[in-house]
Amino acid sequence: MRAFLLFSFLVISSCCISAQTLSGIILDEHNEPLIGAALYVLQDSVQITGCLADIDGTYSIKLEPGEYVLSYRFVGYFNKEYTIEIKPNQDLRFNIYYRKTDQRYIMGEGIIPPVPRPMIKE
Repeated sequence: MRAFLLFSFLVISSCCISAQTLSGIILDEHNEPLIGAALYVLQDSVQITGCLADIDGTYSIKLEPGEYVLSYRFVGYFNKEYTIEIKPNQDLRFNIYYRKTDQRYIMGEGIIPPVPRPMIKE
């Protein structure tokens, strides 16, 4: 029984220890936090997890050791992708500095007059 408990403890401990922390802050070109910026974690072109930046622009996510593609997105800013490798027993801090896109969107607003409809006679 004692050997079983020791084995169970070692297995559970190794599972908890294997996940590494990826954290950082997402800022714009004026060093202001981008609240709600999205971080997608891809492995072999498949999204496996993701998170949003908090009110300070910080994020934190647990990942197993391996190679990942981090995709950062925020409305009105360029999308960024980075390839990273997380090694066992290594927490990684990854800060992102965003730049706005050069694209401009024109949105209009106005009153459209009603279109006269022909009367139908029976």
